[in-house]
Amino acid sequence: MRTAWTYTSANPDIFEKELVNFGARFSHFIFLNGHDYEQGFPSLMAFGNHDALTIREQKEPVTKNPFSQLSEFVNKHSDWIFGHLNYELKQFIEKLPAKLKPQQSFPLLHFFVPELVVRRTNNRFDFLFHPDHPLAKAPSTILELLANKPSQPLYPLTAETPAIHTRITRKEYLKQIACIQNHIQQGDLYEANFCQEFYFEQAGIHPIETYQALNKLSKAPFSALYRVEDNWLLSASPERYLKKEGNKIIAQPIKGTARRGKHAEEDRLIQQELLESVKERAENTMIVDLVRNDLSRTAERGSVQVEELCGLYSFPQVHQLISTISSRISEDTDPVEVIRTTFPMGSMTGAPKISAMEIIESTEAVQRGIYSGSVGYFDPNKDFDFNVVIRSLVYNQASGSGSWKVGSAITALSNAEEEYEECNLKAAALHQLFQQD
Repeated sequence: MRTAWTYTSANPDIFEKELVNFGARFSHFIFLNGHDYEQGFPSLMAFGNHDALTIREQKEPVTKNPFSQLSEFVNKHSDWIFGHLNYELKQFIEKLPAKLKPQQSFPLLHFFVPELVVRRTNNRFDFLFHPDHPLAKAPSTILELLANKPSQPLYPLTAETPAIHTRITRKEYLKQIACIQNHIQQGDLYEANFCQEFYFEQAGIHPIETYQALNKLSKAPFSALYRVEDNWLLSASPERYLKKEGNKIIAQPIKGTARRGKHAEEDRLIQQELLESVKERAENTMIVDLVRNDLSRTAERGSVQVEELCGLYSFPQVHQLISTISSRISEDTDPVEVIRTTFPMGSMTGAPKISAMEIIESTEAVQRGIYSGSVGYFDPNKDFDFNVVIRSLVYNQASGSGSWKVGSAITALSNAEEEYEECNLKAAALHQLFQQD
């Protein structure tokens, strides 16, 4: 049982920033921020590593299934547990060996039991100390530690704006779209999510300041600042992958994107066009069918429901179509099994899922890594909430390398040039961080 202590701040936003800066000193740190969206992450922060499960893809293959190891880890602790799932875990679910060049970044899977969890509600901060932590006996001492700011900067910085490169050219992108559409015409699949990557090298950035700048540009309901040793994830994700609350499971895939208008009337017209788009609604509906099928593998009979189909949601950079699918599971269903049977999320693969993943592996330039994976948490009741890692910058502090990927759903109705522009629209906030046109 964790030791709880509550602090009420007169300046909660400033206090929260102080907590983030404090947490950044730890090799294991996460800040989940829902920006007060009704459907979004709660405001949660965790730092320090009491115990961790880390699975890396080394020269020798992983012999024990990572999801089985995660299940054992969750059952062992029954505590707050935070971490991530890498997209390449797909190879342990289906017979899909990874062929693409690996990403030297986050592990395949990493979850940790933190020394301290902080939960914010308005101006109230609930501190939850692990019982073995020294501060558990004197929790208010945390205020003194927060006031003790380091005298040296935590990160080596470079004055120059990083030069941004693309992993594939526009011409190569259009060629791969033609290849995917040829597969669609042959009946191999209906839809595939094709991604491209932007990257920079040997640049020193400040992860916290960069994350704060990203959130000013794009406040998102499933944003995350996440550190595992030298690896950082700065995410402005709008999408929930999967949530468990009691015996209810909720998935909320996004398919369908449009830009924001320059003024209210234009914005309204763009919203209407998105809602009425045959192509965008078809993309969304195909993924809804896939998610329904995935959820049915662990659901009680007859419990899978589409609670909302193609709902329109607006964010600072874009409008999106989001659907909500739910199911109910029995009390004895392993929570990790629900994740295993739905991962990777259909919105980031396509349909049918296995065929889409095979074609993704043959057309994209590099492994996705944590992109298209998920970040989130388990609580002591074994409920969970995980996002989809999109609209996110991955940064390695040791090498100074960073990257972000963007993708779009390719169907028979897709126009390759328009899909390319949609990718640029989705990447706009990240490009603005580095002053790219």
